[in-house]
Amino acid sequence: MTLSALLNPHPGPASSAECEWRLAACDREPAAVLDGAAWIVADHIMQTRTNGSAAYALWLTKATTSPGITLSDRDRDVVDAFIRPAFGLPEHPRPDDHLQGYIAEALWHLLTLEFTDETRTLRNIDPPSWTTTEPGGDGLAVYEVAPGVLVFRLWEIKKTTGRSHVSATIRKASSQLSSNGIEYLAKCTAYGSRSEDAEIAALYAQLPELWRDDDQRAGIGVAIATSRVKAPTRRSFGALRRAFPSMAAAQRLEGLIVALGDYSDFCERVREIAWSGR
Repeated sequence: MTLSALLNPHPGPASSAECEWRLAACDREPAAVLDGAAWIVADHIMQTRTNGSAAYALWLTKATTSPGITLSDRDRDVVDAFIRPAFGLPEHPRPDDHLQGYIAEALWHLLTLEFTDETRTLRNIDPPSWTTTEPGGDGLAVYEVAPGVLVFRLWEIKKTTGRSHVSATIRKASSQLSSNGIEYLAKCTAYGSRSEDAEIAALYAQLPELWRDDDQRAGIGVAIATSRVKAPTRRSFGALRRAFPSMAAAQRLEGLIVALGDYSDFCERVREIAWSGR
């Protein structure tokens, strides 16, 4: 089962060529559906963070074995090294605000990997931040739109809980991209230009210049994770279009809203699952 199968990403209300945006949410959200989504997200986070390390198998066995097994002190220390920067540990959990922002990145990352688009092929996507407070851009995806032609989308990813309206969060994200986008891309260049894929490396080496020149290969997106009741029911992402009118005219803007039950509770459940494997 994929996250997309549970959340059914589809064009949001009044999505348009100027800013195509998708809404990923459950029309009905029984506890089993949300718990299934939480397991998928927790598993994706741990797979991405461990990236081939034996720690993933240790974590998964502990998290899915009933009655639970007990890890050795050595194995727990290894697993904790991957868990602590993102979730904290039960005795010292990461602040809820940081946790919710991190899981918003993981939701975007997983849904982007799963999304099928006949107009382009995903060639590279940076993983979520290693820590919950890491500065810089939140996500970068590279697509091939024609043989040998690569484009990128720089994403600002946020969560909104409490009384905050989704539109206010989109305005904040749009402002941050406008003010800091070129610096976010400079940071990406420092790592991505070392890629073993020559085409990817060449694109990463040019990211700040392509942004500054408003090149057709440059584009942006804003992703918001929130509670189901906050999902927009009408036109959205107007702030993004106003902040980047030339990109809107050239159809280089994207949006994503993920709406999951009570988002705060959902994030806490993801953390519980992560901790269950230690």
